[in-house]
Amino acid sequence: MKCIEESNLDNDLKVCKFAPSPLMSTYLVAFVIGEYDYVEKVAEETTNKVKVRKFFSSGYLPETGMI
Repeated sequence: MKCIEESNLDNDLKVCKFAPSPLMSTYLVAFVIGEYDYVEKVAEETTNKVKVRKFFSSGYLPETGMI
């Protein structure tokens, strides 16, 4: 995205404002074949309580440190 407004801060940082993003789908779909494990969480801070799942090859979930 292109920066539409830019300003400098005192501490050598810069603020960049972007134009609104185009509308996009609010979901992703995946079709997979095989054995997979997953971790699931409900994003409570969203209006619709969105369910998010992260998938891992079967047997690798303990190595991720997510359980």
